[in-house]
Amino acid sequence: MQVTETIRQSIHDKVVETLNMHAKDEDVDRHLTLAFVGFLKELDMLTSMKNGFVLVQYKGHRQYYEDVLYGSGVWRKNQVKSVPFDVAEKMMRHADVYIEADDDLAEEAIEMDRQESDKELSDESEELQSVRDSIQNMTRKKAVIDFVDENFPGMKLDVTEKNTLAEYKKAAILLVDLYRTPETI
Repeated sequence: MQVTETIRQSIHDKVVETLNMHAKDEDVDRHLTLAFVGFLKELDMLTSMKNGFVLVQYKGHRQYYEDVLYGSGVWRKNQVKSVPFDVAEKMMRHADVYIEADDDLAEEAIEMDRQESDKELSDESEELQSVRDSIQNMTRKKAVIDFVDENFPGMKLDVTEKNTLAEYKKAAILLVDLYRTPETI
């Protein structure tokens, strides 16, 4: 990346602003580091927008959502990502799930993103793994079918004699991975 006069001035402004706000703090170095990292993230988003990418925000109802349709990865509620223009165009057909993020919205989302803790992700991951383990420990087809009926209304497993317990477990785990259980939504 070429350091233009505009970038140099923006870095200078960010450093001065941070020093003015936190000059009396003992950990001013930490504040400067966070300000610089934030600036680099914002610069990266602006650069990616100029290179055929669009800022998209996930507005769906789930706290976490994995986009398997367009391959844009796992999203947290209100998260903003830089997505290739052609993919973003398709995603935004689902206006109840994705919106184009403007600069103010992107800044706000970046700030919210910074405040998200890794603990939330690990807690959900542990909880989902516990559900997967529970399914794996089920010893009867009926137990798996009942689990799906109870936790995923409207979803039905194909109940035939030829399906094995392992196939039912695999289907139930796939539902958990795709939709989560009501407790994790």
